[in-house]
Amino acid sequence: MATPPPEPQASDPHPWTGLGIRSLAEVHLDTLLEELLGRVREVTASRERLRGLLDAVVSIGSDLDLPAVLDRIVVAACDLVGARYAALGVIGPERRLVGFHTYGLTPEEHRRIGDLPKGHGILGLLIEEPNPIRLPDLSAHPRSYGFVRHEARGIEWR
Repeated sequence: MATPPPEPQASDPHPWTGLGIRSLAEVHLDTLLEELLGRVREVTASRERLRGLLDAVVSIGSDLDLPAVLDRIVVAACDLVGARYAALGVIGPERRLVGFHTYGLTPEEHRRIGDLPKGHGILGLLIEEPNPIRLPDLSAHPRSYGFVRHEARGIEWR
């Protein structure tokens, strides 16, 4: 007479394991772990953005010399959004561009680009309607003016 098979134990491998088939519980657990890791990454990224914002506020307030503060604002803006370049225009009383602070261009690139913008085109639009604009391609915007290909970094402004 044959002996009955032993009772399964919790430590026994799943019968499908040898066939390369995973149990539904294992698949569900993997999905939950992936979701948890994704959320942890989001929280970590949020914490880093908040730390960057706090660093920017502290840096900006560390010296009250206006040109230095404006330069630090441009650098902080680049850091906070992960941009390679940034620019900040200063508008005078007659709604004309009277100053321009940039980050991400070398002095040689500035020299090759030439004169700073005058406030036409997209910059004029920002003066008229002071709302943020993020553009992947400046030349594709209907108000684009003076943005032509240039050897320095691909732009020329007016």
